[in-house]
Amino acid sequence: MAARRPRSLVPRLLSICGPLVAGAAAAEPAPQPQEQFPYLAAVGTDVVDVRAGAHFRYYAFGRLHDGDLVKVFDEKGEWARVAMLGPAFEKFFGYVKYPIADPGPIQLSPDGASAVTIAPTDLFAPNRDAGYKPKKSWKPLITLPAQRTLRVLKTLDDRDEKIYKVTLPHDVQGWVKLTSLRPATPSEQAAWEAALAPTRISPTDQEGAQEAAHSVQAPLPQADSLHLTQPPVVPLDEMSVQSALAGGMPQLGAGSTESADSPAAAPAGRPRKALPRGALAMLKDLEAAYARLLAEPVDTAELAPLRLLYLDLARQHRGHRVIVEYSQRRARQLQLWSEMQERKLELSRLQRAARDTADNAQKARLALEAGGYSAMGRLNASSVYDGSRLPRLFRLRDPETGRTIVYLKESERFNLPGMLGELIGIVGKKSYDGGLQITIIAPQRIEVLTPQE
Repeated sequence: MAARRPRSLVPRLLSICGPLVAGAAAAEPAPQPQEQFPYLAAVGTDVVDVRAGAHFRYYAFGRLHDGDLVKVFDEKGEWARVAMLGPAFEKFFGYVKYPIADPGPIQLSPDGASAVTIAPTDLFAPNRDAGYKPKKSWKPLITLPAQRTLRVLKTLDDRDEKIYKVTLPHDVQGWVKLTSLRPATPSEQAAWEAALAPTRISPTDQEGAQEAAHSVQAPLPQADSLHLTQPPVVPLDEMSVQSALAGGMPQLGAGSTESADSPAAAPAGRPRKALPRGALAMLKDLEAAYARLLAEPVDTAELAPLRLLYLDLARQHRGHRVIVEYSQRRARQLQLWSEMQERKLELSRLQRAARDTADNAQKARLALEAGGYSAMGRLNASSVYDGSRLPRLFRLRDPETGRTIVYLKESERFNLPGMLGELIGIVGKKSYDGGLQITIIAPQRIEVLTPQE
């Protein structure tokens, strides 16, 4: 009987194919044995299935081919746990599904190109062995937290289920047979890192179609960037809006205001269509909220609800081109910003996954269950819902990622301003507010767990 495989892949492979790799080693330095996680590996067989668990009884939800590169985060017996990160996983997808009679745990954008989770949501692996049929896809890959943005590829309506086909976030992980992998060479490592370098984002959703001809798309930041570029503030007043209505939209960039005397102004005698006062006032309020977000760190800014409010404004005023185009372009800008935010957060999750153990994760879950809380996080004031035109709300943020978990309304029963900055546990009922485009919790009990450090 063969001896148990060593922890590193290199000794195993050298014992099997030593003479075969000798020539390659002469042309390129052999990679060093990997004793720590994560590490980069390459597929060394024609094809290998990516499975939903570390055993053949778990169905496959995708397939890799010879030379594909994967990031390995753990090994379990003869299986390697890999993240959906890199070019090899660009076409991988999953399903979000729920009973069609239920309100559902996600909010679809008006164009149907993206969705935001409003409650913890299971993302299911498509069953390749059953032709990727959603009904046969039963294994969850990950439970997504609230306020995660997903790119929607397709919407499917079954008789009793609502189904969304979505791209897989980078922190989703699968399992491949360890004997199908080999250590990545230095040149493969360099190619993989180059593939993750900044790339231009092409508009894929409907509201980006009108914007593409006017705005320059900024590249994504480096994967390990600590600071993400934020869009500039666009001054907005009635004069610039009226001028845009006559001759075109103001550019979404610094110094892009127009006046009635600019070349874009309407020719003499050309009638101007008056803007609804309520729409202009709401647009100014949204721009003020947008300006406040610029002062916040990009990885914790409330991008999703503000984007939905812009789209809702455009939908309510379809007959006013300037309102529609401006709101849609701002929504697209926030979408690109949100994608940068998601990329940074997903990479942070991958880094934490490499450090954290299953035991620590279990302890955290037990702590939440022991308190019986519906939600737990750090309390902050909302920058979007600040009490001017929109209601004043508080937001509960994940203490680890900073992302918004749920919103709270002001209450005479609880002194929420006195709890700002503190870690709290809330027992209460969650509901989705379609007008505000957010999930709100009605507290029955609030407990201060740890004061702010």
